[in-house]
Amino acid sequence: MGVGKRNKRYEKEHREGRCELCDGDVELEFYVERGDVVACTNCGAEYVIKALQPVRLKLVEEEPEE
Repeated sequence: MGVGKRNKRYEKEHREGRCELCDGDVELEFYVERGDVVACTNCGAEYVIKALQPVRLKLVEEEPEE
């Protein structure tokens, strides 16, 4: 009984962060965990999830090409 109730709660919960680069939404699905990589829906910038409650994201810095 508890498992189904928990899944429904998480499916209804909408979490999102803000993109540092374009101020767009970074939507988090109900199944993501700390350490997962997510992307901005507008510009595609990638973020690592540092915390879920409240949502804290860290921009993934791309390594410069040589």
